[in-house]
Amino acid sequence: DPYHLIRLNIQIDPKTREIIASKSEFANHPHTLCTNVAQKAKLLVGVKIERGITRVVSQIIGGSDGCVHLRELVLETINFAATVMIGYDQGFGLMSRDFNIQNEKERLEVSRPLLKNTCYIYKEE
Repeated sequence: DPYHLIRLNIQIDPKTREIIASKSEFANHPHTLCTNVAQKAKLLVGVKIERGITRVVSQIIGGSDGCVHLRELVLETINFAATVMIGYDQGFGLMSRDFNIQNEKERLEVSRPLLKNTCYIYKEE
């Protein structure tokens, strides 16, 4: 939107899935007090990327003491990172093409335990 420009940098240890650094900056914002929320990103350090992460992020960054825009940006970043780490967890390395060149059935079998019940494709029968 034209009112918000938020920069977010999150560093994750792929071995532990723990956030080891997090920083945000509000470069454009509708109200001067919006920048007070930027430091909340630092509170993500130590959080593990695992089931329940949406609730944890919402408690830390959301609600009346937070910012819905920063919360959504954090969650989108974490979702992307979690997807990247599926291949890493299976020994393919970060952003490995080896995972992507597998056929669909092989990719499904590798990712199924990690994404169980997260969407229609991974619905547990």
